[in-house]
Amino acid sequence: MDPAEIFSHHRTSRDYIAQLEFDYIETYSFQRGGKYDEFAIELPRLMMLPNPTAEERQKINTLRKEQNIFQRENGFLFASNRQLNKSAAPIGRFSKDAPEAIALLEALNIEAMKVYHWMCWPVYRDAIVFYKASGEIISVLHICFGCDHMTLGSNKDIIADNRCYEALRGIFLEIGHPIQPR
Repeated sequence: MDPAEIFSHHRTSRDYIAQLEFDYIETYSFQRGGKYDEFAIELPRLMMLPNPTAEERQKINTLRKEQNIFQRENGFLFASNRQLNKSAAPIGRFSKDAPEAIALLEALNIEAMKVYHWMCWPVYRDAIVFYKASGEIISVLHICFGCDHMTLGSNKDIIADNRCYEALRGIFLEIGHPIQPR
């Protein structure tokens, strides 16, 4: 696909950040650790058992029910009912003038010159929430560092340069996000 065609259907991170007026941000880590690992690791392990015990069958049923709740959240920080994803953990809160927020904005402002499209499905595990001073959410940017992909939600992808993801990864690690190494 021609890069010009890609850019005509999606906003770049630079375009996205240029239109945002916010007072502070919060960063979140979600869909990792705790319950999420139980769904991703423990449930498949239990389901592979040739003769599960009654206790193991009960655990499988419980995990399946809980997994359905998580899946209804569509893999985003907030579910359609505006409830925070149950796996979400706030990592940092920064005013727009804080060095961390400035660094995030600088990373998002990198011109999209080298854009990679990996052959995987994004699993958003990190997010930046932009707020007004009143606490009103202005925008939520979901990030998958596994395949270098960002979105605002369904069919609202944000195109970013490879250097943007490298910079964001460094900033997120610095502020405490538990991002897996490549």
